[in-house]
Amino acid sequence: MGALSGQTRPRRKESKRVRQAVERWVVNLDSSKKSYERNLLEALAVYELLDSPEPKLLGRLLEAKDARARAYATEVVGRWHSRLNDPLGLLAKRANDEHPRVRLQAVVAASRISDERSIEVALAAVDHSLDRFLNDALVQTVFALKGHWLPGFVAGRLTFSDKPQRLEYLLKTDASADTLRASMERLKMQPSHQVSGRPSLG
Repeated sequence: MGALSGQTRPRRKESKRVRQAVERWVVNLDSSKKSYERNLLEALAVYELLDSPEPKLLGRLLEAKDARARAYATEVVGRWHSRLNDPLGLLAKRANDEHPRVRLQAVVAASRISDERSIEVALAAVDHSLDRFLNDALVQTVFALKGHWLPGFVAGRLTFSDKPQRLEYLLKTDASADTLRASMERLKMQPSHQVSGRPSLG
């Protein structure tokens, strides 16, 4: 154990040096150059290799002009979600991105977050056209997150009352008995105009 600990310390020091070097490099980048966003993307990739989240840089790339940069940053949110403040809030905007590739990555990233509200973010994709890749990812996400969203749906914390197209997609995708039973119970208990629970993230 002592030998392993001794090997870890130099690695940590080296990682710190690399991080500091990347920080200096990013500060000195010229934002007027065409290569600016590509360079920011390269810097984010280094932080990923170091397993060292950099929320500020991530936030800049989530708002990048280049959809490829936004898509990659959205993917990173899914991998770093446990160490980010409000990862679902970050994904909610990208789930409504103008580019389908970014929306796809938002759905996939949401599927990695064990929270009942993750399904709200993922289902925002239904508000836009769905290509085959988006639909496949969304179907998988509905089932992957079912253990989290179904209890919230049964309890009335998730209603989708302001986005009926999302509820329709959910019920068509998972038409199992427990989901349909929960839907019927919600209809009996709550007028259609009433909205309860937490505000939607989508």
